[in-house]
Amino acid sequence: MLADRFAEMELAADSVSVSWTTLSFYPELILLRVTGLEQDNEFPAYFVMQEDGTPMVYLDGTSPPIHYLNQATRFALNDHSAEDYLRFFCAFVQGEEGSFHIVSSNDSPLIADNDEAQQAVKSLTLGISQENLRNGWQFNTSVLYEASLFKVNFTVEPNGMITMNDDEPLAAFETLPKPKRFFPLRQQHTQYGQYQEKFVTPAREIRERAERTERRRNRQPPNSEQETQVEVFNFDQLLREKEKTQGDQTRYFETYTSALEKTQGYLPLKRYSGDMAEFDRLDEIFPIFAAVTAVIREALLFSTTLKKGEIKLPRMLLNGPPGTGKSRYIQELAKVLTLPSRTIDVATTSAAFVLSGSSRVWRSGQPGLIADTQMENRCANGIIVLEEMDKIAGGEQYPVTNTLYTLLEPNSARNFVDEFLNVNINCQFINWIATSNGLEDIPDAILSRFQCFNIVKPNAKQRKQMVYSIYQDLLEEIDVVEHFAADLPDEVTAIIASVCTDIRDMKRHMQAAMVNATIRSKRLAKASTTVLGKIEILRLDVRLIDTNIALSHQNPRLVH
Repeated sequence: MLADRFAEMELAADSVSVSWTTLSFYPELILLRVTGLEQDNEFPAYFVMQEDGTPMVYLDGTSPPIHYLNQATRFALNDHSAEDYLRFFCAFVQGEEGSFHIVSSNDSPLIADNDEAQQAVKSLTLGISQENLRNGWQFNTSVLYEASLFKVNFTVEPNGMITMNDDEPLAAFETLPKPKRFFPLRQQHTQYGQYQEKFVTPAREIRERAERTERRRNRQPPNSEQETQVEVFNFDQLLREKEKTQGDQTRYFETYTSALEKTQGYLPLKRYSGDMAEFDRLDEIFPIFAAVTAVIREALLFSTTLKKGEIKLPRMLLNGPPGTGKSRYIQELAKVLTLPSRTIDVATTSAAFVLSGSSRVWRSGQPGLIADTQMENRCANGIIVLEEMDKIAGGEQYPVTNTLYTLLEPNSARNFVDEFLNVNINCQFINWIATSNGLEDIPDAILSRFQCFNIVKPNAKQRKQMVYSIYQDLLEEIDVVEHFAADLPDEVTAIIASVCTDIRDMKRHMQAAMVNATIRSKRLAKASTTVLGKIEILRLDVRLIDTNIALSHQNPRLVH
């Protein structure tokens, strides 16, 4: 059979050595090892094939042939075969210096015959441990690569994807021989162009599909922090659905495919790279949200310490009276986390298809807000804000709650389907924050999916703190930092805080006081012969016309 496939090489039976073994994770295939394909070439060539000789897939030291086998054949990964598959993958996906050899004991034949290696590992305990995860397996093991030994953590997914999560050098050797490479069919071999199609069955288009899948898997994130990429949109499915669409509705698919073409439907999971001191500032600006900030801080500390650092917040419902600053707090939180956010007013969301899209059978059909948000944000774990959950709308025919049930459960959110696009959208990483003015009208099934925080009106001390923070924010918001004094007089803070319990009122009165102070300073500047400094808000600038507070006028003054 080999002689037929490699006729150009004129193989001789006495010069070629063949051996084979079964594979626990490919129950219908065998692994073939061939040496002597060329005279004086001792490199082995490896193939995976059926017992009748077809298909024959050449293992060339890259991962596309393996990913093709995982898709095209019966692939059986379980608690018993996962370790076998990890060893197989490491051996047949080579780095620049050859294969990755798993060393499962101090007596491994890879190092047993080398005195230097034996001495180096004498104080080490080498081995391999397996942990069964909810969706795959995790291995901690020792790996020999080139002439160095590493402690490595791998994750094996049920679809055959393998991720090297962490590696730690253990020892380096000088005399350990480097592992040999495979038979170099992928190199510039003189006869490669003549018989490459005979070496590799599947056909060219199947190989290209496997290589395209590999490029998507190994795509580099857009920043230097190497953010984790996850598949949010099934891009191949999106292309197939686009082909089925005609007329005006095609423009929606063109928008999605052009936006996602570079990433093939993969989006980054944003990490928190800021300083935890930013949350101290949040506490200063929003003291009544201290409990919320504490929970977020704990979630980030857990993520950055024990996991990869991707931002994953608990689903939170901020319940409190109007004017307590719930929406403003969420906006500032999104800035601190550098996460994109989208606000959906649940009170005006009249039907489920506003979120999940309307079918293309309707002429007015279009994608829903969830698909639009994920596509526009270009981020898998952005924030979606559900405002006024206590006024949840929607008729009995198209209830919004049914869609929210799907989105707020990680398992079902993983396979959320937009009715227009008819494409799976992975929404499990979205960070959900909801607001309400009361809990009585929120369905229990929705309420149970959130961690609820009751936001109360601020006390006198907290109000003073909020007035000062609002002033600082206004200086930056309207870009007048260089014109106004950095500090706010205590008497001005006390006046506004004593009257305003609503954050909106505080901001409105502060803006009016800044306008009054500006007008006053201009008048003073015309009458003065001296150079005036930055504008300072004074007691007389605060005109609380809707209160009974009598304000005594003072002589206008400026900070020089």
